[in-house]
Amino acid sequence: MHNPKTNASKITRLENGDLKASVAGVSFVNDDGTSRQAAIEQTKAYLDGDSKVPVFIEKEPTNKWDKNAIKVFVEVEGKKLQVGYIAKGINVEILRVWDSIDGGIVLSAGKSSRNSLWGMYIRLISKEDSK
Repeated sequence: MHNPKTNASKITRLENGDLKASVAGVSFVNDDGTSRQAAIEQTKAYLDGDSKVPVFIEKEPTNKWDKNAIKVFVEVEGKKLQVGYIAKGINVEILRVWDSIDGGIVLSAGKSSRNSLWGMYIRLISKEDSK
């Protein structure tokens, strides 16, 4: 499904058909000036309280770097916060199954021991699993 030589990010198909993916671009600031790192840190606080944090994905065909770009948002305290993107290269795999995705949740968020940046894994739920 994924060629590790072309992209360090990965996607995994779970047994029930759901997809697990890492979020890319987490170190950048959003166009509106908000910090993706702060959004992920805020999400982590909710996960520590055993709350499920919803994930939303949105196509961004006007993205100047990648016409297949997919933004990743979380919802915390009623606010929709962008935390990054589905990585270039695996985004086309998600676009292929776009109509079978019925939302998502955050699986984990934490700081990397390698570079002290916040990162995140998400689960995209298949419509078959949500029935």
